[in-house]
Amino acid sequence: MNKKTVSPYDAGLIAGAGAEAKMQMSAFEMSVQSLDFTIGYIIGYSRSESIRSASHHIEASTAGELGFLYKLPFETLRQHYKDTFDEELHRVMRQAYEDAAEGDE
Repeated sequence: MNKKTVSPYDAGLIAGAGAEAKMQMSAFEMSVQSLDFTIGYIIGYSRSESIRSASHHIEASTAGELGFLYKLPFETLRQHYKDTFDEELHRVMRQAYEDAAEGDE
């Protein structure tokens, strides 16, 4: 039997978008994951939230909040959305990231 290996990014994407992801992973749970898993999870979870709410703004906002929560540098997060988000959605994501940072002080 030939088993396919799933990359950490794909595993995160699947975990974030899956039915079991009704609640986001805690920062503690995410702290043991690889960077690729974390990025995949943020994208999968945010996209799933966007579909549930029918709003791209929710995807951008959720990605920003999770990026901060999981200690992902904003620039790293932005690079993964450079071809997906327009300028307005990048602003929404940055604002959510900054708001999460202010709320953490």
